[in-house]
Amino acid sequence: MKISRKKYITLIHVAKSQIGLTDDEFCDIKRVLTGKESCKDMNMAELRGTYTRMKELGFRPAKHKTAKRSGMDIAPPVQKARQIQKIEAILADCGLPWAYADGIARQMFKIDRLRWCDTEQLMKVTAALVYQQKKLRADELKS
Repeated sequence: MKISRKKYITLIHVAKSQIGLTDDEFCDIKRVLTGKESCKDMNMAELRGTYTRMKELGFRPAKHKTAKRSGMDIAPPVQKARQIQKIEAILADCGLPWAYADGIARQMFKIDRLRWCDTEQLMKVTAALVYQQKKLRADELKS
């Protein structure tokens, strides 16, 4: 599932509010990054760049709503934490729920929850997600 233009525009405006930017500061950021003052005039690459800049400025998107169902709302064990954070970032970038990662774990290892995978299995799930992420990016560039 790819993130639509409308979703990027919404996320950018939510980030503006969360960070506490004034309208002038927000316009300056957009103008410096893209040369445009309105998100509506930006193409997908410019929207992604603006969204990335908002995250650099401190925007933290909300956790997936599906995190609780997958048990990912509870902190993972220390040895798995970094790998799970990477998986979470890829899922968020692709707009996919935790259930998607659970499905990969189920399909690859016959384990119902990603949370129950060992570190080696988590690395393989990450590789599968990176492949999916690249595939989605290629599809976005074509359109």
